[in-house]
Amino acid sequence: MLSKVSYYENSKEIEKKIWNLLTQAVKDRSSDFRTPVFICGNDKDIDGRVVVLRKADQQNNLIQYHSDIRSSKIEKIKKNPKCSILFYFFYF
Repeated sequence: MLSKVSYYENSKEIEKKIWNLLTQAVKDRSSDFRTPVFICGNDKDIDGRVVVLRKADQQNNLIQYHSDIRSSKIEKIKKNPKCSILFYFFYF
């Protein structure tokens, strides 16, 4: 049985935990948060790609990954800047 974790019912503690996981992922290559899926496009052409997290800046509410300017996702972002990023953390 899983024990109740203290941050589960407190939004400030949840946010603190997420930023901790993001910050750790920048340094730790084995972190689940290190390689999220970036999703962009439109209703007829959705593109999801695994990217590598390069920066997590809580003070500026910013996460960063790098992409080649020649990548097809760059054109998709220019056409529709509404994008998503999915982080998955498996916890026992």
